[in-house]
Amino acid sequence: MVDPHDVERWLSSNGIACVRLEATNHDGIMLGKYLSPAKFAGTLEKGSLFADTCFGVDSAGEVAVGWDWGPWRGQVADIKMVADPSTLIALPGRDGWASVLCDFTDLDGAPHDLLVLDHGSRDRSAIAVATAPPAT
Repeated sequence: MVDPHDVERWLSSNGIACVRLEATNHDGIMLGKYLSPAKFAGTLEKGSLFADTCFGVDSAGEVAVGWDWGPWRGQVADIKMVADPSTLIALPGRDGWASVLCDFTDLDGAPHDLLVLDHGSRDRSAIAVATAPPAT
């Protein structure tokens, strides 16, 4: 387990003011949320809550036709985004920002098999370049 205090020190020493949690849904669409460094460090052990409706919308944010909403239709249930601290990077070209890859899990921590990332094969430099703001 990663020590949240070590992560907080890394964030502080790199001047990070905002951490972007990132994961993809089953359609490969990047989803995420932004957290302060302190809030991010506090989620390392148990994850951060996220609405499961993210799996029933398309890239335009519209309800996906034919999607089986299941028993939670009409309600917003929570799932977790669990960060993989080994993927935490300072975003090049975006001072004060960091990014970390996450997995979606059930509230009990069981992974969604379809959505578990193979972080070992991720080239973080390619992701950082793809998500960096355009040069001005």
